[in-house]
Amino acid sequence: MNHGLRFLDIENIRIFVGIIGGGFLIAYGFSLWLKKPKSFAVRKGGKTVIAKYFSGGFLLNTLNPAVLIYWIGMISSIGIQFSFNIFHIIPFVAGAIGTVFLTDVLKSFLAARLQNLLRLRVIFWINKTIGMALIAFGVIMLYYVLEKLLLI
Repeated sequence: MNHGLRFLDIENIRIFVGIIGGGFLIAYGFSLWLKKPKSFAVRKGGKTVIAKYFSGGFLLNTLNPAVLIYWIGMISSIGIQFSFNIFHIIPFVAGAIGTVFLTDVLKSFLAARLQNLLRLRVIFWINKTIGMALIAFGVIMLYYVLEKLLLI
């Protein structure tokens, strides 16, 4: 066995990712725990503001290479697995994109409604709770990774 490539062993990668991931969860949890909520101004948007947000979100999702790779992979996988031709794939992709669009519209609608309920005190306690949960999950992840590392 080539000892130079020993790091690429799947178990070593899991340990490495577990340590980095656990540390990241703990660090982000502490940042949320210490974060002080800021007040936000409610913006009443006209058509230009809505168009700006829509075009920004559309470009962000369209130009993201991970999204492009995901869709190409999914279309290829579905096409090969079910022997679909172009007449089957187009309605499938249209339905999937339509579903994603409708759920994004629903999330935007619910976020606008939820914004009226969020006060600084509520945001403060949400940050504290999520921060503690992330710290706990990070510690648990590090515990399992280090336990596995010390037993090897």
